[in-house]
Amino acid sequence: MILMLIGIIFSFTWDAQHAMWECGLGIALFILTFVYKAFHWQEYAAENKRNLVIVLATIVMLYLTILTK
Repeated sequence: MILMLIGIIFSFTWDAQHAMWECGLGIALFILTFVYKAFHWQEYAAENKRNLVIVLATIVMLYLTILTK
Protein backbone atom coordinates (compact mmCIF):
# COMPACT_ATOMS: atom_id res chain seq x y z
CA MET A 1 0.00 0.00 0.00
CA ILE A 2 2.84 2.36 0.81
CA LEU A 3 4.45 1.79 -2.59
CA MET A 4 1.15 2.57 -4.31
CA LEU A 5 0.84 5.78 -2.29
CA ILE A 6 4.41 6.76 -3.22
CA GLY A 7 3.58 6.07 -6.87
CA ILE A 8 0.52 8.32 -6.67
CA ILE A 9 2.60 11.12 -5.14
CA PHE A 10 5.25 10.65 -7.84
CA SER A 11 2.57 10.91 -10.52
CA PHE A 12 1.70 14.38 -9.24
CA THR A 13 5.30 15.57 -8.90
CA TRP A 14 7.01 13.81 -11.84
CA ASP A 15 5.74 12.18 -14.96
CA ALA A 16 3.73 8.97 -15.07
CA GLN A 17 6.76 6.88 -16.08
CA HIS A 18 8.35 7.25 -12.63
CA ALA A 19 5.08 6.53 -10.83
CA MET A 20 4.31 3.43 -12.90
CA TRP A 21 7.07 1.33 -11.33
CA GLU A 22 6.17 2.14 -7.73
CA CYS A 23 2.46 1.60 -8.31
CA GLY A 24 3.09 -1.59 -10.27
CA LEU A 25 5.32 -3.06 -7.57
CA GLY A 26 2.89 -2.05 -4.83
CA ILE A 27 -0.04 -3.61 -6.69
CA ALA A 28 1.93 -6.81 -7.38
CA LEU A 29 2.85 -7.20 -3.70
CA PHE A 30 -0.74 -6.47 -2.65
CA ILE A 31 -2.06 -9.10 -5.05
CA LEU A 32 0.43 -11.69 -3.77
CA THR A 33 -0.68 -11.17 -0.17
CA PHE A 34 -4.32 -11.04 -1.27
CA VAL A 35 -4.05 -14.43 -3.00
CA TYR A 36 -2.18 -16.00 -0.06
CA LYS A 37 -4.79 -14.81 2.41
CA ALA A 38 -7.60 -15.98 0.13
CA PHE A 39 -6.24 -19.52 0.26
CA HIS A 40 -6.07 -19.28 4.07
CA TRP A 41 -9.52 -17.72 4.49
CA GLN A 42 -10.22 -18.95 8.04
CA GLU A 43 -7.11 -17.30 9.46
CA TYR A 44 -7.58 -13.96 7.68
CA ALA A 45 -11.38 -13.67 7.38
CA ALA A 46 -11.62 -10.11 8.74
CA GLU A 47 -8.68 -8.87 6.69
CA ASN A 48 -10.02 -10.55 3.55
CA LYS A 49 -13.33 -8.73 3.83
CA ARG A 50 -11.52 -5.41 4.23
CA ASN A 51 -9.23 -6.22 1.29
CA LEU A 52 -12.21 -7.05 -0.91
CA VAL A 53 -13.67 -3.62 -0.18
CA ILE A 54 -10.32 -1.99 -1.00
CA VAL A 55 -10.03 -3.90 -4.28
CA LEU A 56 -13.58 -3.04 -5.32
CA ALA A 57 -13.07 0.64 -4.46
CA THR A 58 -9.82 0.68 -6.44
CA ILE A 59 -11.53 -0.86 -9.47
CA VAL A 60 -14.29 1.75 -9.30
CA MET A 61 -11.75 4.59 -9.01
CA LEU A 62 -9.73 3.26 -11.95
CA TYR A 63 -12.90 2.91 -14.02
CA LEU A 64 -13.95 6.48 -13.20
CA THR A 65 -10.45 7.73 -14.05
CA ILE A 66 -10.59 6.01 -17.43
CA LEU A 67 -14.03 7.47 -18.15
CA THR A 68 -12.94 11.04 -17.39
CA LYS A 69 -9.98 10.99 -19.79
